[in-house]
Amino acid sequence: MIKSVMIIPLVILILFSTNTFANKPHAALTMQDSVGEPGDASKVTRIVKLTQVDYMFLPNEIWVTQGETISFVVKNRGDHRHEMFIGTKKDLKKAVKMRRMFPDEDHLEPGLIILEPGEQKEVIWYFDQAGTVEFICPLPGHSKGMRGIIYVEKK
Repeated sequence: MIKSVMIIPLVILILFSTNTFANKPHAALTMQDSVGEPGDASKVTRIVKLTQVDYMFLPNEIWVTQGETISFVVKNRGDHRHEMFIGTKKDLKKAVKMRRMFPDEDHLEPGLIILEPGEQKEVIWYFDQAGTVEFICPLPGHSKGMRGIIYVEKK
């Protein structure tokens, strides 16, 4: 009797922690190793405007279709310097770590823009695979709240 009482909660926990039962939008989309690549300005299919306020992106969820080349026009309306970096989870973690280790250096990864307060810049990205892609401001203390997800839906 004791074993079955302990097993039932464990089974329920496992079922509800899998993507099959998770209550997430587009749960069928998964993170890919490839998140695309810098895009060609002559092939932009759509412009998506983003606003950075201190410690938040607006919007922080974006939907695109596989094969689209998106021009992200980003405006820093905050009082601090911010960045926008598109990448894999591994790339994003590495960027956050590098900013902590070398906070005064400018970093130049593909998919990165650096914005001073009031500045507006553009990053163009081609999405070659369906899945989810993340973006963050990797500066120290910013990445926990300044993040978002790009849902890349299959054609």
